[in-house]
Amino acid sequence: MVMLDTSAAKIVDDAISEIDEASTQGTDGKWLEYLTARAAPHLKDWDVDKAWLWGDWGEREDRFPNTTNQDIGIDVVAKRRSDGELIAIQCKSRRLDAEGRGSDITKREADSFLSSSAGSIWAERWIVTNGDAKLSSNIEQTLSMSSKPLKLVNVRADLASQRQITQIAEDCAHRQPDVDDESGK
Repeated sequence: MVMLDTSAAKIVDDAISEIDEASTQGTDGKWLEYLTARAAPHLKDWDVDKAWLWGDWGEREDRFPNTTNQDIGIDVVAKRRSDGELIAIQCKSRRLDAEGRGSDITKREADSFLSSSAGSIWAERWIVTNGDAKLSSNIEQTLSMSSKPLKLVNVRADLASQRQITQIAEDCAHRQPDVDDESGK
């Protein structure tokens, strides 16, 4: 099990607090892009070694020579920990209701991402949202005609899961000092 150090645990806790605060407001979602890039390497289940905002990704100009740092649909680029392959990520912030649900993600909202992330450079493509939002039926239909799958990710749920795993691991008996051990180890 990967253990979070205290700084990583703080990043997870701070990200959850930020989501909880921002999710009740109507925002442009830039905050979610920054949060995703910052938190991605600390979420064990995401298998992300590093993540960058599109404009900050150091390989962007080499891999896509005619692009600028302007958003073209891909908000965050992540590098998988397991094999170094790349993940294209689009972030969709939603105003959430009391149950943590937000409006569906429409095809119109995702079209530029679906187009720009279709290339073979991307091992995976994700849409990250701050709560429980679904893909619209039009996106589902479009994806059924594509050979490249799309993963919908609820970052709030994944952060909460990571925090719970960390808290359980910290409470395990084998992590506590042995009071019978006179050597103090």
